[in-house]
Amino acid sequence: MIDDTNSSAVNMEIAAEGPLVDQTLECRDCGDLFLFTAVEQAHYREKGLKHAPSRCPSCRKKNREAVQATMVQVDCRRCGRRGFIPHVPDGSIDALCESCLLAIKQKVGVSPEPADWSQLQALNPPAETNRVSSQ
Repeated sequence: MIDDTNSSAVNMEIAAEGPLVDQTLECRDCGDLFLFTAVEQAHYREKGLKHAPSRCPSCRKKNREAVQATMVQVDCRRCGRRGFIPHVPDGSIDALCESCLLAIKQKVGVSPEPADWSQLQALNPPAETNRVSSQ
């Protein structure tokens, strides 16, 4: 059964309970309609995801590939392990591996925004620097 009553995926929440029905959604990138099946919705619900996808499968794949293509390998400022970040570090904030970033986010309880970095660094300042100085 297809429910065409909501063709826009923008801010569409997945029901926490109750029956799931196939839905036709509109991709925010290409504008094509795509099917968000009840099986996919059940998977989203199981993983704790609250919102329907806003991109069709092909645009999701393109977006994922673009993000992976821009990943840069760095040494984590906090633990020293190698990790990947989705931008070239410019020195304005510390580069952290995914594990350290998640640990800090859990301590603070929010997603770190640029304004929060001074607060985040104060929680666990690194003992020594991994940055290479230009002399």
